[in-house]
Amino acid sequence: MILTTFFRSQIDKIVRALSPKSQEGFSILILIIIYSSYITAFPSITFPWYFNTEEFPYIQEVLRFIKLDFNQQFFDIPGTPLMLLGTFLWSVYYRICLIFGFTNPSHGIRYFSFEHMQVLYLLMRSLSYFFYVLSIVLTYAITRRLTNSIGGLVAALLLGVSPIYGTTITHLRIEPTNLCLVLLSVWTVLKALDFKSYRLYLISGVIAGIAMAARFQSMLAILPILLAYCIINPTIFSQKKHCLLNIFFFVIIISVTMVAGYSALLLKLNIIGRTGLTDLFLLTFNEEIYPKATATVQKLWLGLFTIASVLIVLFLIPQTRSFFKKVIFSSATTVCSGFVIGFLLGVPTILWSGNYFLASIEMFIERNKLGQPFIHNLLDVINLFLFGLGVWDSKSPEIISTEVGIIYTYLQGILLISGILIILAKRKQLLFPILITATIGILSQYGKLQTTRHLVAWLPYFLIIMSIPIALLYDWCWDWLQKNNYQNQRQFFRAFSLLILTIIFVTTFKPQINSVNVLNAHFKEKLFLFPPMEKWIADNTTEEDKVFHTCCEPINQDVILDWMKLNGVKIPSGIRRTKRSKIWFGDKEALMQVKKGYIVISSKSFKGQYIEYYRKMKPSNVVDPFNDPHFSLKKLIDPGLANNYRIYYFDLSK
Repeated sequence: MILTTFFRSQIDKIVRALSPKSQEGFSILILIIIYSSYITAFPSITFPWYFNTEEFPYIQEVLRFIKLDFNQQFFDIPGTPLMLLGTFLWSVYYRICLIFGFTNPSHGIRYFSFEHMQVLYLLMRSLSYFFYVLSIVLTYAITRRLTNSIGGLVAALLLGVSPIYGTTITHLRIEPTNLCLVLLSVWTVLKALDFKSYRLYLISGVIAGIAMAARFQSMLAILPILLAYCIINPTIFSQKKHCLLNIFFFVIIISVTMVAGYSALLLKLNIIGRTGLTDLFLLTFNEEIYPKATATVQKLWLGLFTIASVLIVLFLIPQTRSFFKKVIFSSATTVCSGFVIGFLLGVPTILWSGNYFLASIEMFIERNKLGQPFIHNLLDVINLFLFGLGVWDSKSPEIISTEVGIIYTYLQGILLISGILIILAKRKQLLFPILITATIGILSQYGKLQTTRHLVAWLPYFLIIMSIPIALLYDWCWDWLQKNNYQNQRQFFRAFSLLILTIIFVTTFKPQINSVNVLNAHFKEKLFLFPPMEKWIADNTTEEDKVFHTCCEPINQDVILDWMKLNGVKIPSGIRRTKRSKIWFGDKEALMQVKKGYIVISSKSFKGQYIEYYRKMKPSNVVDPFNDPHFSLKKLIDPGLANNYRIYYFDLSK
């Protein structure tokens, strides 16, 4: 009762401190969150755990971490902060179940986890939804700080109805967690600007580092904007303890950079060979296996070495030493120091699992060679991310929903252009970093295998720009009303916000619903395709037969468990129903090893995803079950949907 009274009194104080339009703004924000969460959450949050293979890498590492095995193998994103948080919460849940007698303590947490896999997935999906909601709140808070409450609501609604962002929450992905960390870092640095707080600058950098640990590419979404704020609004710290901390961080970072960069330089000049030190900095680790990855890391260290060398030269030259000292004692150094600390805190596993990190780099370098048939130059990249594929008024929901761009209504296009012009005309310092980082976001996508989902970490910056014209329109209208003796601000705010938000909602409703429905339909179809597939396999194959399921559509729980085992996760006895099911990536080599067996493929994706891939990347591994005489169709599972499964028997012994 005492705690309830205390918290109620604190909430009342906060509400009373808010202006009328802020109180109204929070009420509307809650409605936006409820709508956005409902549209994206159901029914995807309840899908069986094995329906989407993009989710299992996170779970795989959680299953490893709960037994204190922190040899992380999945580094593609890498998502380590989400994995660590999920591990902690799942361990707490397990302890609660033990206390109340809901599980047998003799089985242990590993068996408990596999026995309750659906609950583990639900926990991780719920975490993703938590960060999704928090990212909408932070977008509102940041935009409100930069414009006003109307601007905050506009940006929050645009994020909540964004097809790009909404499709990342229909299953467990790192984007909501990553975006939440990016926005939290921006919000913290804005607070640091207000209070000139060393601690807040450092915390902002730490959060930014953790954001990069969640998704490596987001470094370009957060570090440029933090440094831009520190340069445009510089803070030079004079307190002795702050100066000493900056010097300490600076010396450590420069020393490590110089050692790593110098080692990379000596390697490049063939003066030294592979050593334990070069392996530590990932300069030579498994160089013969990951040549492109190690070469990329060497270039990165050489670049950092060049920057560090320039800073040292600035210190040695008397004429530039004063400038150097200002840099050392500035908020920019504090943020960068926090960034390095945050990155190591967010993904410490990279220190001892660097080979898997290099394997991921190697994979992405190879994958990016595929490109996209519609991407030929930078202008194509800009066009894709701004406008997506197809046209806004396309009658095909699949075209408008698979690759929707940042701008998918005419209103958004007008708002974005107007917002950019306003920033340039009014020269508002706090908005320039937003515009700069948004531009970096688009340009950074050039040269990669493209999907507009990759721009999620930069998405709020574009939405903030779109909100600026409406925020200014509100201020202009209110000033005009006040001059004409109208004083009911609450009533005007309510009418204006509901009118604007209704217009935005109506114009964005169809693309959002289409995108979520198309993606959910991809998984809903499995409810019809899986039962006959599994029944046919059970009735027509034996445990001695090998049944290969193509990654990733026709994969059942036994395939994922086998995949986890291949990745070093220990599967308790009694969990797997059968050992016949195997993961298959469409290559001929895997089939040649067993000579005879069965494959299950999805007709919708197999040709483009695998046959065309191997024709470009490794022609010798091409296998075409549709036309190869070594393959005979045994079962066609076609319930009349857009997709069907085909089960082939193959005999490559002849």
